[in-house]
Amino acid sequence: MTTLSKKDSLLAFIDAYRSLPELWDTTCVSYSNRVKKAAAYDVLIEKLKPLEHDATRDSVVKKINNLRSVFRKELKKVNESKKSGASANDVYVPSATIMQQTTALLFLSSIEIYLF
Repeated sequence: MTTLSKKDSLLAFIDAYRSLPELWDTTCVSYSNRVKKAAAYDVLIEKLKPLEHDATRDSVVKKINNLRSVFRKELKKVNESKKSGASANDVYVPSATIMQQTTALLFLSSIEIYLF
């Protein structure tokens, strides 16, 4: 059995989160279903265990909130640098690791767009 690197484990966690719209898509019929949400959190707990061996629902919620915060901050930095009148070469570009994570989280942009 191969173990994934931390980066790959995190990307697998994000992919699992994306595949569970009952946790993030307010227009999803299952969004209000507590039983389906609990099952979805159980899936994410298993995906988080390679990163945190004692993963719980609380640690999953914290990880999701952290990822969403990083996504919003990076998106805000990019949008502000575009609005500042900077040339195309001077627009803020996140680091490679952050870029990979935020690209994986782009499915949230339809929800997060209302923040800006």
